[in-house]
Amino acid sequence: MPTRALESPAVPTHPAGGIRSAPLLQQPGYRSVAAGLTGAAFGWLAGQLLTDLGAVINSYVILDLATLALLGGSVGGLVRGVGAVPPPLRREGKLALEAALGGLIGALAATTGGLLGLLIVGAGRLDHSGSGFLIARLLVWGLAAASIGVGLALGAASRDRSRFRDGALGGLAGGLLGALLFSLPGPTQVWQLLGFLFLGAGVGYGAGRSRPG
Repeated sequence: MPTRALESPAVPTHPAGGIRSAPLLQQPGYRSVAAGLTGAAFGWLAGQLLTDLGAVINSYVILDLATLALLGGSVGGLVRGVGAVPPPLRREGKLALEAALGGLIGALAATTGGLLGLLIVGAGRLDHSGSGFLIARLLVWGLAAASIGVGLALGAASRDRSRFRDGALGGLAGGLLGALLFSLPGPTQVWQLLGFLFLGAGVGYGAGRSRPG
């Protein structure tokens, strides 16, 4: 009696015959980087409102910390709410809650890291371009960005050590590159925007590197 050969399941392919892959923005790593970039752009736009000292923001130290809080909040909110939230929470419609939590974590982490950096280097180092200015900015931005990455890892459902490592290293790399760009001579606002974008991309890369999509 003839037997029917077992059929293997069909594999979707492109018209040219290649195996179909998910669009880039559906993959967690790319999605997180895009979210980090978008959050950094929003943070830069919000930071443009903080230009003059006043009763509340009465020193450049507070201005720097407030700017870092805006940046960390926008990057953390977008990365957690859009870029790296796991599928069960997306299906349950909890994006707004996750984004709000990510924003809070990012703002607190960026402020904490920036304040630590300011305490280490001395606040006066960031007010002028004297000796140690670049090192001071590198330290403050690096610690702030690494803190955002670690904060997002702490807020994740899984506490895998790789999340802390990837979050810290991704944020640190983005923060250092961003600080270098922001310290270049020329159009300050342009370099600041590019610096923010590098920081956001680094945090997003670290957050999405080890997370399932």
